[in-house]
Amino acid sequence: MVLFSRVQNEPIVYNLAFGDEDPKTGLVNDLVVSNNQDREIVLATVASMIHTFCDHYGNHYIYAKESTTVSGECKL
Repeated sequence: MVLFSRVQNEPIVYNLAFGDEDPKTGLVNDLVVSNNQDREIVLATVASMIHTFCDHYGNHYIYAKESTTVSGECKL
């Protein structure tokens, strides 16, 4: 799942969250590490979603930060 949430209006800033869908709540779970060995595919998909989002809603600031780390590396 990829979720854009507006967090600021002036300038417009969106928070970017992505991760697995929680089967109980239906919400994004960005703390789970599924380790499907598909990190590059996931990141390419998220980058594509950012381009699509900006094409549709305009160019705004998008904030993203890793939520889990292992040995100093971002685990996505």
